[in-house]
Amino acid sequence: MDPNAGPEENTKSILEPGTYLYDKAINFLRQEVKEPQMYLSILAAVAEGRQRSSEVASMAKIDPRGLTKYIVVLEELDILERG
Repeated sequence: MDPNAGPEENTKSILEPGTYLYDKAINFLRQEVKEPQMYLSILAAVAEGRQRSSEVASMAKIDPRGLTKYIVVLEELDILERG
């Protein structure tokens, strides 16, 4: 994490393949959830500034009706927080 960068830039740096934090995030998600790639897609959508459920679901290419269960897990893992 770069203390001089904003939260959006730091979040994106976690999601870039090959970075140390990306690898740590992948390994953490693999241990905690069954579909780590789905969670990464959701996090990528949020990092891109998508705020509405429909926008996140569309960008992550998942059914909007199923998004809530993923968001709840990310909140329980303290990865996401509702604003």
